[in-house]
Amino acid sequence: MKDFNHLDEENLEYVKTKLRHAKAGFYVPPSLNYDMVTYGVHGGAEWPGGSVYKDSESAHLIIPSNRYPWILHVYYSDGNYEDLKSTIDSMKEVFNKIKTTLKSAWDKLKSIFSSGKQAQTDSDEVSKGLTRWSIDNWGESKVDRLADYLFRMLPYSLDNDTYIEKCSECHGNARQGKFQSEFFGDGLYPPLVGISTTDKWNSVDTVEKARSLHNFFGVDLNTSGEEYDAMMKYFAEYDQKLKEENKLVKVGFWQLILDKKGMPATTPPWGKITNINLLTGTKEWSVPLGVRKTESSGDEIAGDINFGGVLTTKSKIVFATGTPDQNAYAYSMKTGKVIWKTALPYAGSAQPMAFRHRGCDVVVFTATGGRFWGFGANGDTTVAYKLRSCDFE
Repeated sequence: MKDFNHLDEENLEYVKTKLRHAKAGFYVPPSLNYDMVTYGVHGGAEWPGGSVYKDSESAHLIIPSNRYPWILHVYYSDGNYEDLKSTIDSMKEVFNKIKTTLKSAWDKLKSIFSSGKQAQTDSDEVSKGLTRWSIDNWGESKVDRLADYLFRMLPYSLDNDTYIEKCSECHGNARQGKFQSEFFGDGLYPPLVGISTTDKWNSVDTVEKARSLHNFFGVDLNTSGEEYDAMMKYFAEYDQKLKEENKLVKVGFWQLILDKKGMPATTPPWGKITNINLLTGTKEWSVPLGVRKTESSGDEIAGDINFGGVLTTKSKIVFATGTPDQNAYAYSMKTGKVIWKTALPYAGSAQPMAFRHRGCDVVVFTATGGRFWGFGANGDTTVAYKLRSCDFE
């Protein structure tokens, strides 16, 4: 837990509770009995890669990297629920064909009967309707929601009044749980399928333990001890039935580990830029990349996640971008010090580019934003900078 020692007592207790089932270390495999903590999902150097500088005397690799925490969950899912999701998912092609047929028919009718602006307005409305109900807009979350709704109608679905009335809204009708991806946060309602067969059962095998855990995260578990005991007995029997029918399916997902303030929970910096001497294999310097502002106090934390890239020029300047603070930076390749920065309309989203126009060097940043937790709005801009001495507009 040394990587969380910067947290205050309340925040540390919050993170520890989230990691109550977790293990960490080299080559620790994920398990149904515990969660695994790692830096690796978006860790190390990212897909934009680095930049190489080489002259007659030296060679350097300048590369950005990330180091922020993740938790990997492996859990059981009800095979009947997974089969239902697969069936719904297979209907995408059918709905696509229906959409294409309806739109084709509408276009043909429009070409025959349309007369001016009113017909175009009607066409727009039909198009919006097709888009709203078409499978093109179905992400996995919509498949899940429909499967969750339909599962209640299956003859072999859960039949425990306490769970259906008091727990299913959070944990799902199939006990499948709910979780947020790295795009939206770290919210989690743990899956409960097969929990009676794992070590995690010990943390919720009494109503007192379960109520304490729910209260810690601000959720009211409004059940009596008798109701809870009966529900857990039902879970154990249902899990055994699924096991005998070979319907306990192993599934996994990963999440960010955020603290109570919504920040990456481990010690910053969470992102760096590093200069590696390719002739000696040593690091010449490694410095934080970007700045994260805390919402509560406005304090600045050096070193944030980054998915942009770097550019190295002949003049030994390193340009970097891709951080949630939406800045572009220039570093001295010799010292690693920031020598220039500028605010972009949106976060940088690709490696900077450079070209020469009329004898003048220009650096260009693609700024369209980021899709992961911590980034702000997205847009569509390209921003170019030139030296003040350049004589063109």
